[in-house]
Amino acid sequence: MEVEAIQTDLTLHDVPESEVWDIGEFRDYKVKLVNDGGQAEIIDFDEWKDKIPSKEEMNDHLRERMKKFIKETKTTQREIARKTKINESALSQWKNNKDIGISDNNKNLFCLNVGSLNTYLSDMGY
Repeated sequence: MEVEAIQTDLTLHDVPESEVWDIGEFRDYKVKLVNDGGQAEIIDFDEWKDKIPSKEEMNDHLRERMKKFIKETKTTQREIARKTKINESALSQWKNNKDIGISDNNKNLFCLNVGSLNTYLSDMGY
């Protein structure tokens, strides 16, 4: 079987759920990455998955990026909420690591547009 992947600017929320699969489904495969220069690397998925941060670690990192952005740029949470289309109240609670009531561990931006926040902060250089 051969799967071809192409890098895009899409986020998880831009792709229909029927077209998204758990990378863990490929645990029995080796993957050869090929770029314009030829073969780059063969990946063992079990090793690769061990290197991936947990949802909580990724949310903690995103939370710290947002706090740093707010502090350094004096941007308000309201402005971030409007730009990212994330509910301002949920964003505030999440920023302060409080229960937002809609996550698997109650401290992640689960079901909210995390991709838009990540993209916004990246576009702003954070």
